[in-house]
Amino acid sequence: RMDEGFAVPLSGVKVLAVGEDGSTRTVEASYLYRERVHSILEVRTRKGRVLRLTASHRLLSVSRTDGRLDWRPAGDLAPGDLIAAPRALRFPSRDDNTLTKEDAYFLGLFVAEGTPNPLSLSTADEEIRDWVVRYVSERHGYLPSVRVDTRGGRRVYEILFKTPTKEFLGRLAESKAGEKFVPESVFSAPPEVAIEFLRGYIRGDGYLGSTVELTTKSRLLAQQLAYLMKSFGFDVSIREKDVGGRTYYRLYVVGARKGEFLRMMGKEGGTAPTSPYGYPEPIVTALREFYKRAWGGEKGSAGKSVGKRSTRRGYPYRVLVGDSRGKSVGDDTLLKIRSLFQEMRESLIKARDLSLRLEHLSMGELRKLVRAVPFSILGAFERAGVPATRARNYLHRGVPQDLLELNEVKAEILSEIDRRLSVLDEAISFIDEVRKYEWDVVVSTKEVHYDDYVYDFVVPEGHRFIGGWMPTLLHNTQLCHQLAVTVQLPPERGGLGRRCLYIDTEGTFRPERIVQIAERFELDPETTLKNILVARAFTADHQMVVTEKAEPYLKKYNIGLIIVDSLISHFRGEFVGRENLAARQQKLNKYLHKLLRYALGYNLAVLVTNQVIAQPDAFFGDPNRPAGGHVLGHGVTARLYIKRAKGNRRLVKLVKSPYLPEDSAEVAITGGGVEDV
Repeated sequence: RMDEGFAVPLSGVKVLAVGEDGSTRTVEASYLYRERVHSILEVRTRKGRVLRLTASHRLLSVSRTDGRLDWRPAGDLAPGDLIAAPRALRFPSRDDNTLTKEDAYFLGLFVAEGTPNPLSLSTADEEIRDWVVRYVSERHGYLPSVRVDTRGGRRVYEILFKTPTKEFLGRLAESKAGEKFVPESVFSAPPEVAIEFLRGYIRGDGYLGSTVELTTKSRLLAQQLAYLMKSFGFDVSIREKDVGGRTYYRLYVVGARKGEFLRMMGKEGGTAPTSPYGYPEPIVTALREFYKRAWGGEKGSAGKSVGKRSTRRGYPYRVLVGDSRGKSVGDDTLLKIRSLFQEMRESLIKARDLSLRLEHLSMGELRKLVRAVPFSILGAFERAGVPATRARNYLHRGVPQDLLELNEVKAEILSEIDRRLSVLDEAISFIDEVRKYEWDVVVSTKEVHYDDYVYDFVVPEGHRFIGGWMPTLLHNTQLCHQLAVTVQLPPERGGLGRRCLYIDTEGTFRPERIVQIAERFELDPETTLKNILVARAFTADHQMVVTEKAEPYLKKYNIGLIIVDSLISHFRGEFVGRENLAARQQKLNKYLHKLLRYALGYNLAVLVTNQVIAQPDAFFGDPNRPAGGHVLGHGVTARLYIKRAKGNRRLVKLVKSPYLPEDSAEVAITGGGVEDV
């Protein structure tokens, strides 16, 4: 990273990462980044998440302007914005884990009701008492003593444990109520074993009813229970409550699967009332906008093939037209909306086929065409130059084959159909993307004093990992600023005396960092910033358009360096799967040739930053490979590979050059930027 922090290579540290398909897996973090900051941002959410991170740290969100999923700096989030979380976690199981279902159930009971001094478990439930006594005698080889306490007007059984049980419990045997935790063996156990821990805990310290509630004094335990619940795909919200000066954490199971959780916990016929949690309002708003763009418009009395009549004012339709009161929708409704969009798409495809042979349609087919589209066919005739009276006559008697404006009419109809098909494809893709994640709503953000170190993981293949108070998608960042400053130096100082165009695809440009580097080179910070033209690109198409539109400015502003940071981020995010690889590479190749033409035509330099992916099948050498494949590998003139060295140093290796041999050099990352060592 080119900022005030530094990264240390890691070995053996594993984190939960999220793939492009939303699934989770365990990967080894390649670096740990550390940076000292004077303040951090505290983000609180509707479900009880409390995220403390830097303002530049990015979270997956939904754009309020175009409904797209994008990684947004935490500092840009406002109340009402969304952040993504994994729908489910998958913890790696260990072959040497010998935990049984009974062991897990006992651990759950002890975490809920156990105490360290004396080492015991207290319960008023005779069934639990008998089960624990039988379990300990069979598993640990002794019959535990049971004391009866009748104070308080009821019988409470205190089951006392000996050394074998203490050894089995490990650190739990010494943990007080505020120090309880979920043992590592539970997380690494098979699902059918881990669920027994939850059953035991809820039996001891939970409530199953119209609400599902788990209570604890331990902040760590509350966090771990949230992660454990998420491993089974259950959503939870966390609330803090002060009682007598002590903080308690109350976890509630929320979402459409709450009834399923009740049944898994053994509550017969378990059901739960409708939850306000689901896909929140910004997602519903985006769906309504898709509907307006794809199916909006007046067409008179003809009606639409998919609409108020055909759907009989079903709930999904009412959501799209804004007649429903709910501010969120469940997964079932979202899937029905997807089916509705698919039905609209099929209707338009049929209409397109009919439009191609417009002059040969029978009156019955012509009526089908008029009904299949959500816009006025009469309007298409008029836009093509056919008077309204003639157009109405054609729609009642048929379109003549010798109509002079026939091609123009077809073009108008096909253009409108294709535009709406594109919107529907975008809408269906949007639904498929949002269904990969759980969504939470930001309720507040505030800057708090910190003055300490913050840490960040660098993970391969997508840079997305899971962390936070409750499972949340996080992202690591990288910066490339020094050359944007040094290109402005006069030639006698190693620069070009020209300006820089910085195309930012990941929201990583930081003016404050430019100021620091400018001061090191004794340049005026304000002038230096004015000499950097920054363009933010939000999609691959936007990135290409920004680059295309930049050409007039290259000569006008005497641009000597174009920086694209990063080159491939949007391409990897939007062209997912092997079936889209060819299309991605063609687009990437076109983009690289555009940059190359700028470099040659305007005598300027182009710097692109790339991402690194891991090749797990590489048995020898460095398993890391640059993303982008051969297209990117052959499309650049020189390629540098930057690796972490000792302390704040980096090893910069030249791996490709048309006139230089492979070589390497060390540099140091300091407050003033990149320096020789």
